[in-house]
Amino acid sequence: MLLDRDQFKPAAEMRLGRDKSSIRVAITDPAACELGEAVYAWITADGKPVTIGASRAPVGKRLLSYPGYINRSLAGHGGATPKWEALKWLGLLTAHGMLQSCTSRSRH
Repeated sequence: MLLDRDQFKPAAEMRLGRDKSSIRVAITDPAACELGEAVYAWITADGKPVTIGASRAPVGKRLLSYPGYINRSLAGHGGATPKWEALKWLGLLTAHGMLQSCTSRSRH
């Protein structure tokens, strides 16, 4: 499945941490991250969605929450992200180098 890139605007990037065993997220478009009631997708460089979600609060807060949950799980501290999922994120970043998050205003 490919996303209609005309409907989504790049907002953030996810990359491996310097230690190569954690992740980090950087906001690339603060205005896009201020959207409330937004749909977001983490996608690979070739445009394939990894995950699609929605946020009622400003979407940037949701995007910036990913490292905390994933890194906590990778460190063996449990939490909201299961270990298998955290390892999947780490594998995706190892394979692709970077994931981009794109956002779109939610339509009800």
